[in-house]
Amino acid sequence: MSEPRGEAVIFGAGSGLGKALADVYRERGHPVLALTRQDLDLRDAAAVGRWLEAARASGRRFSRCIVSAGALQAGLLSDLPAEAFAESIRLHALSPIEIMLGLSRAGLCRRFVFILSGAGDFLMPGLSPYALGKRALKDFLYMAEMERSLPGVEILRVSPGGVATPFNKKARIYGGYRLPGAGRRGRDPMELARRIYDADLRGEKALVLSRLPGFLGKLQSLFGGLAAFLLRPR
Repeated sequence: MSEPRGEAVIFGAGSGLGKALADVYRERGHPVLALTRQDLDLRDAAAVGRWLEAARASGRRFSRCIVSAGALQAGLLSDLPAEAFAESIRLHALSPIEIMLGLSRAGLCRRFVFILSGAGDFLMPGLSPYALGKRALKDFLYMAEMERSLPGVEILRVSPGGVATPFNKKARIYGGYRLPGAGRRGRDPMELARRIYDADLRGEKALVLSRLPGFLGKLQSLFGGLAAFLLRPR
């Protein structure tokens, strides 16, 4: 297991859950490298590459790497530009995967925490860029567990459910689409961050705080035609 009080690097620490995680790890005695989008934009492949090169050159070691960065682009396929998919898959899947592989192969970090989303389990119309990015990351982590080809690497997958942050208010909306569940409150981000911290320190592999999306996703895979009909925008 990783060093309990070693330095944590947190991506997406500028606001919301990422900021709460940075606060909680500091409260519990960890040095924290809190990276905001201004420090490193995970949508920028070249910037991620440069950051990894600098990390390898410095030899700076982290006890855990936490990826909480995210952004929502939403709209029906008829209104979404192709760039929305490229940005979302880069932000939510490709860059986190590159960071994990880059740090672990260089021996700079062995413990990783990834914040997943129910949108990657249960597919909803209008959320396709975000859902595909989160689903790609979820499937990659499943493959990593199935292969057991990353010896010594520990991964905590977090399925948080709704979180009371401004995430949806910052969404980039295309066309006349309206986000589902607008106005519904979620978990307090500080409470959630403390639960993630506790699960991390226990060395757990998964923290599932909302099982409904996973259950609905299994039904969707079994009854795809019916689900598509029921969910189709009217």
